[in-house]
Amino acid sequence: MKPKKLRLLIIYSLIIINFLVIAVSSPDNKKSNHTKLFGKIDKKRVALNKSKDSSFNNVSENIEYNYNKNNELTLLNYNLKKYEFSRINTVIRTNSSADVDHAVKGIERAVNFFKNITLYKDKFKINIYILDEVPDYMLNKGISFNLYYGFVDREDLIMFMPSYKIFLRNEYGIMNIKLNKEFYISYFSHEAAHVITENILKDLDKNVRIAYHEFIAYLVQMDTMEDQLLKNILVNFNGEKWLVFESSKNITYEYYLINSDGFAVKSYLFYKSYEGSNFFAGLFEKENTFLITVHN
Repeated sequence: MKPKKLRLLIIYSLIIINFLVIAVSSPDNKKSNHTKLFGKIDKKRVALNKSKDSSFNNVSENIEYNYNKNNELTLLNYNLKKYEFSRINTVIRTNSSADVDHAVKGIERAVNFFKNITLYKDKFKINIYILDEVPDYMLNKGISFNLYYGFVDREDLIMFMPSYKIFLRNEYGIMNIKLNKEFYISYFSHEAAHVITENILKDLDKNVRIAYHEFIAYLVQMDTMEDQLLKNILVNFNGEKWLVFESSKNITYEYYLINSDGFAVKSYLFYKSYEGSNFFAGLFEKENTFLITVHN
C-alpha cells in the first residue's frame, strides 16, 4: 500500500472511531455508560452521598434527580433525606424532620380509616416529596403550591406536599379557617387518601371520576382531623347556610371547581348520611358498573 493511501486509510479510520465514540457517549443513547458524577441512573431517579441516621428507619441522605416528561434529567432538589416507614409502607423525601412527623401523622390517619373499613392492604405504597417548590415538569402544567395544598401525580402515584413554611403562605384553608399544623397534617391525610383509593381501584380494575376521588379524599380528611378544627369548619359552613348534597348526583366536578370549600364539607356531611355511606361503599364494589368511567 502506498503512503498516500495509507494516510487516507488512517484518516478515515480516525473519523469512524470518533463517530462511534460520540454515538456511544451520547445522552440520548439508551446504552450509554453513566458518568461517575451521576452514578447508576435507574428509570427515574439517582441517589448519591448516602449516609445513615439512627433516629429513623433506613434513613439516607441523598441528592435526588428526576426525569421530566421529555426524558431530560433535571435536578429536583438538593440534600433530601429519605425516610422509610414500614408500618405504613411509606417513603418520604424532604429536608425537614419536623415535616416528616406531620406527614406520618396524616398518613396514619388515612391508612387507619381504610383499615377500619377493611379496604387497606399493606402492599399499598405511598411515595412522598415534601418540597419548597414543585418540579419543573409539574410547574409547566400550571401546578404550584400557591394553588394547591398538595397533589398526586396520577401517572406514577407520587405525592407532592409543600413544606410547612410554604404551606402557611396560603393563610386560609377549608371554610376560611386559618392554617395551622393540624390543617397541615389533615392535608397529608387528604392526599394519602387519593393514593390509597387509586391502589384499591387498581385491584378492582376500574376508574372513578375525579369528582368522586375528591369526595373520598375530603371525607377522609375531615373524618380524621381533630375535633376542634372540624367544629370550626362546620360552624363557618352553617354560617353560609348552604344545603348538604341531597344525592350522589350533586357530586360533580363542576361544583368542585366552583366551590371547593362547599364541596369538601358537603362531601363529609353526605358521607355521614345513610345514603352517602352506601354511596361511598359502592365506589369500591366490583359489581358496581354505574360508577365505572374514565377520569373527567
